[in-house]
Amino acid sequence: MKISNTSYVDLGPLQEEVEGNMMICKLLINSFIKDIDDFVSKMTKELQADNLEGLYHAAHKIIPSLRIFRVEKLEPIMLELERELRGLADLEEVKTKIYFSLTVFTQVKVELQNEITRIDDEAT
Repeated sequence: MKISNTSYVDLGPLQEEVEGNMMICKLLINSFIKDIDDFVSKMTKELQADNLEGLYHAAHKIIPSLRIFRVEKLEPIMLELERELRGLADLEEVKTKIYFSLTVFTQVKVELQNEITRIDDEAT
């Protein structure tokens, strides 16, 4: 799996949905950043514990946020990971996807933090 050099997040639809209200957009972005932190923490913890059920629940929980923030390059990977974790008995088969998703989520978080900085700069 290859990390992309292009943006992972498309905030255009979100900005349209909030009718250009950047304060609401900023609140939603901050909420997603918290979701990312929770996801990375949960996946790391469950990976260390070899807990397939916990990994499945973490993957399942983050998917709606990926759709809202249009992280289209990561959504199919998470859907596949969710499906594989649901019926899997061997964690080794999906570790590459898990590590890849954790790396991408770190990049998504940076993009979102940069967007918050941009919103703050435009507000001043």
